[in-house]
Amino acid sequence: MTNALGLARHALASPLGKRLVALCAAVAVSLQLASCGGDGCNGYGCGGNVEVNPNLYSVDYGFGAFVAVGENSTIANSGDGGNYYVQVLAPIGSLLATTYGEGQWIATGKDGLIFTSYDSAFWYGYYLPSLTTMRGATFGKGQYVLVGDNGYCFRSFNGGAWAACPTPTGNALRGVASGIPGFVAVGDAGTIVFSPDGGEWRGVPSPTGETLLGIGANQGLYVAVGNYGTILRSVGGLEWEQVSSPSGANLTDAVVLPGLVVVVGQGGTILTSVDDGRTFEQQISPTNRNLWGVTYGDGTFVAVGNNGKIVNSFDGFYWF
Repeated sequence: MTNALGLARHALASPLGKRLVALCAAVAVSLQLASCGGDGCNGYGCGGNVEVNPNLYSVDYGFGAFVAVGENSTIANSGDGGNYYVQVLAPIGSLLATTYGEGQWIATGKDGLIFTSYDSAFWYGYYLPSLTTMRGATFGKGQYVLVGDNGYCFRSFNGGAWAACPTPTGNALRGVASGIPGFVAVGDAGTIVFSPDGGEWRGVPSPTGETLLGIGANQGLYVAVGNYGTILRSVGGLEWEQVSSPSGANLTDAVVLPGLVVVVGQGGTILTSVDDGRTFEQQISPTNRNLWGVTYGDGTFVAVGNNGKIVNSFDGFYWF
């Protein structure tokens, strides 16, 4: 925390510097208040000095840990996907996206807020060069890529120095994924943009005008999901087709694996596909709360949502 607070003091002359001071002070205090873990946690819920049931908006897996992020800069980490240690890092804004790559976690959200961590337990906070809300995050091709409101995009090769990567849209971008062909970001009014390297972006024709809320990728297969049950798929990221959905719920995120795609959405919706996203079946869900994010790691699927809800599956079909 000394380095973070020192950085903030040197930046006092600017409005952004004043926000950094407030952020770093909040981080320094809240890490001391974090009080959930081990025998003190039963699933996600816990008492103590942290908010028990914040909405959770994103989850990812990396280096033996699941990390979920949400309201009031809540971060919850777990080694098994079921028992979580909860921290409220700085109750000044929501974290909307998280990703892991090359030994480092990135969490981002409201007004360009950024947290980074090497172990998912201790986090360093700061702001992006633009105080723009960021809604999607991914890692690929040796870099972290963030997207958000007004078509904003930032990328970093070390998780500390960020550069703008302008996109051809002014629409909000709500999700981004990395595959072998490149990066694809999706957002409002069916917007789809593609970049082979994370730096130069171009628009891609979209078969829908519905807002796209999330996207997953594996190798060259991309699956994007959105409002009113919208599901799109692409091989390569440049040509897209809309596929039939068994649900009319707003779909919020997708995880794409070899031979299995899992999609989650509002009202606890869970869909699966075993043919690379061509057809989907709806699964029985253990919750009716909105689910906002889904990931897979170490043999376990984890989906997160409203009021701190976390559901798990070992095969993508049976959830608990």
